[in-house]
Amino acid sequence: MATMLQHPGLDDSSILGFVMPTPSPSPIAQSQTNPGPHEASPKFFSIPQMRYQNAYVWLVFVSALDIILTTLVLFAWHGSEVNPVAALIIYTLGFSWVIVFKFTTMMIAIVICEIVGRDRDLMGRVLAYLAVAINSTPVIYTFCLLTTAGLLPDVPEPVLIVMRNAQMLFA
Repeated sequence: MATMLQHPGLDDSSILGFVMPTPSPSPIAQSQTNPGPHEASPKFFSIPQMRYQNAYVWLVFVSALDIILTTLVLFAWHGSEVNPVAALIIYTLGFSWVIVFKFTTMMIAIVICEIVGRDRDLMGRVLAYLAVAINSTPVIYTFCLLTTAGLLPDVPEPVLIVMRNAQMLFA
């Protein structure tokens, strides 16, 4: 039997009548030796996959909703802009520049979240969702004002109670 094991074509598994495949490294071991593009630490100017995509979708949605509601308040209901920076941009450069300003600040927030998230994932995630919360505040406030003014359709009573309470917080 010892002479059979020394044969170059035979090993322990071929003695039993079948050939065992050589084990390949597991996917976990491969990912540890060759990290994928999302696992490797990217260089500063590289473009890896975005980290907090769900938060960014909400951020774009809330920012667009803010622009739509601001347009309705300013032009349909002849209201005024409450944000002093946006009001200055509207009255000096025009309304189209406030849209550029809004989406520029949104893109700066996304870049900051991505840069911070490279080293501190939790902090980047918190910043991304904090940006969504901050950008949703004027949208909620505008909905409260429009509902109170009677410019929106009837809202169920429980929602009105929450909106009135929110309006008292901002007043």
